[in-house]
Amino acid sequence: IHVSFNGTSFVNNTAKGDGGAAYIHANSGQIYVDLKAGSLSENSAQNGGGLFVNPGGSAKAFITVSGEAEISGNKAKTSGGGISVSNGSVILSGGSLKGNSATNGGGGVYVNGGDVTVTAGSIEYNEAQNGGGVYLTGGAFTLNGESASINNNNATHGGGVYLTKINPTLLQGSITENTATENGGGIFINQQIVALQPTGAVRITKNQAKNGAGLYINGTVGNTDAGFSVNPSSSGTVTLTDNIASKNGGGVYVNNGFFTMNTDHLILQKNGAQNGGAVYVNGGNATLSVGTIDQNTASQDGGGVYVANGNFVMEGGSVSNNTAAQHGAGIYVNGGEATIRDGSI
Repeated sequence: IHVSFNGTSFVNNTAKGDGGAAYIHANSGQIYVDLKAGSLSENSAQNGGGLFVNPGGSAKAFITVSGEAEISGNKAKTSGGGISVSNGSVILSGGSLKGNSATNGGGGVYVNGGDVTVTAGSIEYNEAQNGGGVYLTGGAFTLNGESASINNNNATHGGGVYLTKINPTLLQGSITENTATENGGGIFINQQIVALQPTGAVRITKNQAKNGAGLYINGTVGNTDAGFSVNPSSSGTVTLTDNIASKNGGGVYVNNGFFTMNTDHLILQKNGAQNGGAVYVNGGNATLSVGTIDQNTASQDGGGVYVANGNFVMEGGSVSNNTAAQHGAGIYVNGGEATIRDGSI
């Protein structure tokens, strides 16, 4: 099946089931859906307020949004305010998903068992309980475009993006000004060791959350299924700046896992939180060997790094110009050990 939207508008339609504007299904082969121009706007459904693609059997779906296509103002009672698809992929190479909402997952895009790739265009002002912009499980998430933007989305968890057991491929692009009322203003990642290798500028900035305003990585007690690092051989840079957490971890929060900073290709600067202005590690370890954690602020403890019930090891690098209103402007270790072998604080 090949369905192309090229200048057509579907506006203000309502489905009691799925697919407010369109429902596309096949039991075998491949489903290609191209949205090049026109709009899917102000539609509503149970799932896929704008578009619902349902590959059955051995079928697979490939959805591309490009050009001037607009998917906006759609609502889903369950998941996928703008787009919902299982066993398929969504590529945004232009256009926009704007102002869509879902009660559960994926205000802009919901993908179960597939991939999401953003190379251009914008996912903005969407809203859901999990994954205001994007909700993805069981596939791959790629951000790879200088103009690619996920911004101003809202959720309880994962204001911009919500991922489960996925190592995101963040090559270049922006995740900015998203908000989570609980965890992960920019990105919420569940049960994954995150190892980034950017090729250009990745900007995770001006996001807000209760915990982990930039990134929240959630692990399970007793397992090694959560962590964060940036490959030292990267040709690009990940910048976490001006993210604000009302509770813990302005830049990065790792729950039951590890945080490793061993490269200048990771910048943690001017983030703020109550505890752990730049980094908060709960029930795990933080290691700094190369790089600078600079000008971050805590309204209580740990202006740079806060480690709770774990260990902090410093083998190089710099923790500088951070501030804390109470204790540990550079680092604060609660219920663990701090080992300083090299570097400067």
